[in-house]
Amino acid sequence: MSNPNDALIFVSCGQRTPAEIRLGSALKNAIDAQPGFRAYFAQHGGELETLTNSIFGAARDAVGAVIALHEREPIADGGNACRASAWVSQELAVLAFRAIGLADRIPVLVFKEPNVSLEGVLGTIHANPKPMPAIQDIRSQIEVWIGNEVFPNSTAALFHSIWQQTTDDGKLALKALIEAGGVRVPEENVGRSLREREGIEINNSVRIVTEERERLRGRNLIDFEYTLDGYKFWTLKQAFSARVRYELRAWELARTQGALP
Repeated sequence: MSNPNDALIFVSCGQRTPAEIRLGSALKNAIDAQPGFRAYFAQHGGELETLTNSIFGAARDAVGAVIALHEREPIADGGNACRASAWVSQELAVLAFRAIGLADRIPVLVFKEPNVSLEGVLGTIHANPKPMPAIQDIRSQIEVWIGNEVFPNSTAALFHSIWQQTTDDGKLALKALIEAGGVRVPEENVGRSLREREGIEINNSVRIVTEERERLRGRNLIDFEYTLDGYKFWTLKQAFSARVRYELRAWELARTQGALP
């Protein structure tokens, strides 16, 4: 269940066919599955005034938007070019006014069918359209987009700031924590993971664990538990778990390819 305090992503998708409705619902579900985010997807129907007010409110409050452009009627003398859904174009007009009229541009991810022409208001959306995704690919594409964007006033923006301050030793400690299970992991097992999986000698592993424990805790990336009988446990913070795992995969790839020292 989404949290009303989560950052809002506006989803605009055609609904002429059951397949288009399924796509819009899949986009919404993929966004709702990302920690710190929730989606708004207006299901057509009901009282027009109520729906319009809802759309305007969501477009005002959204920190990002995902747009799916389906082919509609052909453009006269336009060859194979087609217009997009009139409803989606109207929703885009609201976002375009916010971006241009209010100088308040937000990140936008656009999917489109091959013959949709980016005319009129569509041309004001600064995004490189991607091919319309298959249902099974939506979640991974949404995860990558959210992982690469910085959204204003959102959990993502907060995480980006935190991650920029996280040292390589801190990233190693987080990687070791995840590899050891991620939840209520004895601190000694974090150190063992550093030694066995990363090849770090014992004194250095102790230093990393000791130094990074309070740093990671202070940045709200881990929970730390110290029991009365002297045991210490680390847990990866659930709110940032998906984003930490995503960033660590990218960091590890850069390391293995020699882009990082």
